[in-house]
Amino acid sequence: MKPRLNAILAFFSVWLGVSFSLAQEIQGKPLGSIGLGASRQGATIVFLGDSNTYTGTWVSLLDAWQMNEIPTAQLRLLNLGLSSETTSGLSEPTHPFPRPDVKTRIDSILEKTKPDVVFICYGMNDGIYHPQSEERFQAYQTGIREVVTKVKKTGALVVLITPPIFDPLPVRAKGKLQKPGAERYSWELVSDEYDEVVSQYANWITGQTRLADLVIDIHTPMKKAVTMARASDPSFTLAGDGIHYNHDGHRLVAKTVLEALGVKTDLSFDAEMMKLVTERQKVLRDAYLTFCGHSRPGVPKGKALEEATREADALESRIRKR
Repeated sequence: MKPRLNAILAFFSVWLGVSFSLAQEIQGKPLGSIGLGASRQGATIVFLGDSNTYTGTWVSLLDAWQMNEIPTAQLRLLNLGLSSETTSGLSEPTHPFPRPDVKTRIDSILEKTKPDVVFICYGMNDGIYHPQSEERFQAYQTGIREVVTKVKKTGALVVLITPPIFDPLPVRAKGKLQKPGAERYSWELVSDEYDEVVSQYANWITGQTRLADLVIDIHTPMKKAVTMARASDPSFTLAGDGIHYNHDGHRLVAKTVLEALGVKTDLSFDAEMMKLVTERQKVLRDAYLTFCGHSRPGVPKGKALEEATREADALESRIRKR
């Protein structure tokens, strides 16, 4: 591996509480020599993305894992995903409101959360459900670069995650796929080429190893899982509407993220723990979205940050006593 990647993997090994010996093996030299050590306890990890991140099940699974496996790490995982959002700044003409653009809120997020690491996962909405277009593709690339640049200027590490798959099967079954040359396209009437569009965006992200500190491909394992499952169940899908993945999809995303960080786990937690973790994540998500600001209508207003933090701390105390 390249030395730079080794150092990054060593960082994440410490960040996620993987054994010291594994971190040394990855890096090939003592962790202290790269100035990391265990000083990242208490780090703030921010997650940015569209509705699949906003829903947050995969983030909650990561949070449950770190509280269960590394209870002394005191990591703060903040989900600031926002439904309908893009990095491209584009929106379908028929969308009920202009799609929010993460570039308009990134400065506020960075100033008010002061993250140590930022996970960024966009692409599903950025092609605005139209056929392939070089102009839209360039807008997506420009948006990703701008957001990453701003994050890195703060000194935070950047993890880019590919967009998930778009699954045309359930959309086709509902008669909602649009042929080339259709009068209009939208999230409700999707181009029948859109899986190719999202794949193009995912392929571009996987090549951005110089831009980001780490790149994680969730697109390929999701596509592989669907292909394998359809060998015995032709109707299998991870997203009933082709876009928003189900619990199995979220679990696969969380497992893929952890595997990229050197951790293998089945992410099995009892129902009560997941209920508490999910509630805690939702309280913090709503509060921080309101605190940092955004332009999307219809998002529930969060509690004042002080009140939300007290509630989240109480929930965390209950979780850790289990």
